[in-house]
Amino acid sequence: MREALRAIALPFVASRAIVLALLILFGNLELVRTSYGFVKETRITLHSAPLRNVFVTGDAEWYRSIAEDGYSRAPYRDGTQTNVAFFPLFPLLVRYLGILPGYALDAVLLTQLFFFGALLLLYRLARAAGYDEEVARRTLGYAAFFPTSYFFSLPVAESLFVLLAAGCCVAAFADRWWLAGLLGAAASATRLQGVLLVAFLIVLCWQRRRGWFSILLVPCGLAAFCLFLWRITGHPFAFVDSQSAWQRSAGLSMSQFTDFFRELPIVSAEWNFRALNFLMLLLLAAAAWMLWRKGQAALAAFVVASFAVVLLSGSLQSIGRYVLSTFPVFLALASIGGSRRTHEVVQCALAVLLGALTVLYALHYDLAMT
Repeated sequence: MREALRAIALPFVASRAIVLALLILFGNLELVRTSYGFVKETRITLHSAPLRNVFVTGDAEWYRSIAEDGYSRAPYRDGTQTNVAFFPLFPLLVRYLGILPGYALDAVLLTQLFFFGALLLLYRLARAAGYDEEVARRTLGYAAFFPTSYFFSLPVAESLFVLLAAGCCVAAFADRWWLAGLLGAAASATRLQGVLLVAFLIVLCWQRRRGWFSILLVPCGLAAFCLFLWRITGHPFAFVDSQSAWQRSAGLSMSQFTDFFRELPIVSAEWNFRALNFLMLLLLAAAAWMLWRKGQAALAAFVVASFAVVLLSGSLQSIGRYVLSTFPVFLALASIGGSRRTHEVVQCALAVLLGALTVLYALHYDLAMT
């Protein structure tokens, strides 16, 4: 444990210091006036924007509404944005574990703790999967400085999901099948992607010829959420159908991908950082192949299932954020051959992009908010 904590300390502290400092500084940026026709004169005062205005924006606002006011109990209607699109475990934990004054403080603090725990379990996962100490440490660096990892410090579900899902994998590798199943169930009550841990467990149980019952436990979190939605809205899959209110729909469609190549000079448009998201799609495919080549069939199965969900969504939107929850990607990156210096240079480049996207998020630019 002491060795793991030493490995986590630097990437956690360094990355979160960068992210939180940029969010607070640029979240308090004010435009004073424009001079000479193009120079924007600005001012930063740390008391100008409440913490809630800095951190609780976008999806974080929907989670806040669940934690403070509960789910909307109106009958489900197509095309209406509502908080039933968001899974319950994260806001419930903030609601019942919070000890500080105000939702924003509680949610931000818990999110940092969840991310610290997620890094600890990613380290243990790397070791449990047979990787050496060097690869385990690289995994932490890639997770902490990934370009979209600022979401790990925002009051949304990503950090909690990785904590639970990586914990499920660690427990399964240790043949603690009940714990693996229960953590998988908690993950499926945090994000829909949690149910894809079934793919990981099917392969691992087949390899070891035991632990099959754990597979049945994983969908229980999702099933409980569906039953709850059925009770309050009359529609057990309201979380799926409500995505249409955000111009998303399930189904295999190649139009988004063909449009990307047809309109290649357009890097970003309408809440979609197209260039980054397409690169992340390629990264998912490459990570699945690399894990398979390294003999990590169970982890590769989870990545393949996640990749299939992206294809079925018919959209490139939010893939950069979605990769964060597909945490074996970080193991795949860390296991690529090369010197320590090469990996450090790559991580520094990722950190620069992380800083840029964090600033754009703090300034409420749409390409960094999905």
